[in-house]
Amino acid sequence: MSPMNNFEIDGIFNLRDVGGLPTSDGGRIQSARLFRSGSPDRITDDGARRLHAELGLRTVIDLRHPDELSDSPTRGPLIADHITRHHISPVSTEQGMAEYVDSMNIAYGRTMSPERYFVGFRRGAARYAEAARLLSESTTYPVLIHCTAGKDRTGILTGLLLAVAGVAVDDIAAEYAASNASIDSLIAYLRESGRDLPEPDEELRARMEVKAEMIHGFLALVGDEFGDARGFFTAQGLSEAELDAVRSGLVDV
Repeated sequence: MSPMNNFEIDGIFNLRDVGGLPTSDGGRIQSARLFRSGSPDRITDDGARRLHAELGLRTVIDLRHPDELSDSPTRGPLIADHITRHHISPVSTEQGMAEYVDSMNIAYGRTMSPERYFVGFRRGAARYAEAARLLSESTTYPVLIHCTAGKDRTGILTGLLLAVAGVAVDDIAAEYAASNASIDSLIAYLRESGRDLPEPDEELRARMEVKAEMIHGFLALVGDEFGDARGFFTAQGLSEAELDAVRSGLVDV
């Protein structure tokens, strides 16, 4: 794993660099190119300065639904003048976030599963493709992708990008599961945001933890319908040249 996994930055959680993962062509995902995290809205001024200095971030891709932006009064000091922020919600903005979550809970239960991931992914397919297209531009990097928790929507998009780059599914799954180290910080963030979480922390932790087999199963469902992640993106209108550019932007051969 990348050294970024060891960073402790005040006000931001589940932050890591996905660099260092091996690819099928003998290369590796470049370090300091693609970062992922939970909500960065409460990062401290010192933490934001540190990330700007050490990462040189150019772009932030925010996958949250507009309803989730009320968790914090501002987007925080990380979104500085030289950062381009793209707000791309895979969950339809024509539906409230609470309504969406309730409908998915009724259909699939409150715990995440490959099937629940895939249904949400299919509904937001065009938005995931929109986000991926940004990574075909060299000026996008270094880029931070985040949602609220930094594990589900962020995990789906990151997993698809890594698959396009040629990372093996087992390595994608291991990277995905690294979010479990930040579950306590996620719970604290949600409670501080005023979310209604009646369960004890132990039950919340069990419900929110991710399992490697979830992203394995999700990517298998993508493969069943589209052949692979690349097939999904081409079905959404990305060109072969754009996907080659995504791979080139991520992989150090």
